[in-house]
Amino acid sequence: MTLEREAKRIERAIRKVPVEAIAPTIAGYEASERWLLCLVAEHLEFVHVDGRRGETTWCDTLEVAQIVRWLRAYPERVHPTYPAALTFVRTRLTD
Repeated sequence: MTLEREAKRIERAIRKVPVEAIAPTIAGYEASERWLLCLVAEHLEFVHVDGRRGETTWCDTLEVAQIVRWLRAYPERVHPTYPAALTFVRTRLTD
């Protein structure tokens, strides 16, 4: 399957799933309460409260697309830079 056909297949599949259906998956990823998922400069990232950066490899392109769609529905999770995302995460996860 070409990349274009794969992208169209994903788009069709995403449209069938309500945006809130991905919320339990995100809650599972964020269960440690040490990071939050954010879109940083259009890239999906775990933003760790202590500023640590890691590398994440996503294997399921459909899941990634659903997570990105969910994040876009919550503009407070979309940031132009990592420092902006870190500020958001620290306000959410620290006292």
